[in-house]
Amino acid sequence: MISFDVGGTLVDHNFTELVWNNGIPKLYAEKTGINLEDARVRIAAEYEAVGREDLRWYTLQYWFDLFDLDGSPREMFELFRSEIRIYPEVPSVLEILERQYDLTVISGHPKDMMLFEIAKLQHHFKYFFSSVTDFNKVRKTSDMYAQICVSLGIEPRQVLHIGDDKDNDFKAPREAGMQAVYLDRSGRGREDLTLTNLEELLELLSLMRDP
Repeated sequence: MISFDVGGTLVDHNFTELVWNNGIPKLYAEKTGINLEDARVRIAAEYEAVGREDLRWYTLQYWFDLFDLDGSPREMFELFRSEIRIYPEVPSVLEILERQYDLTVISGHPKDMMLFEIAKLQHHFKYFFSSVTDFNKVRKTSDMYAQICVSLGIEPRQVLHIGDDKDNDFKAPREAGMQAVYLDRSGRGREDLTLTNLEELLELLSLMRDP
């Protein structure tokens, strides 16, 4: 089995940044009658007050309720659908991999957002997990990865995880006994087990099969 992170791995961060830093402030500006820049400042202050260690920070409906915003998270997602940017090599790589492996998504995004982001890719995957929605965790941890393996009836060593966060997508799954490679699309980190794109994953898997 091969599992993938989403943001920074399958799609870039453009969509999520627009939702949080443009969509919410715009609705707040319309609701309160203040200008957009002032709305951004106020919203940013509220984000900071809650903090990234609080599950509410990641729950879009919480912010809609807190600010009494019109519409819904789903309607906001639709506003930015055209801004979802899949990395160029991803569709072809997934098409090749799904012939030999069960593919899974393990993301730190809320599940509704994650599924919307990868709507065009969903048919490649068998399972979908969100640390926020499925495990009430603000980050992906080693015990969460272990729980996923138990739920799927698979040994951790049989799973390879790929993602762009050194702690959440590389160290944590390895601590759970999984295999993992780190994806650094900037090309700066050329350590062992570091990829710069997912085409390099195909090369790595070939080497792993034929040492």
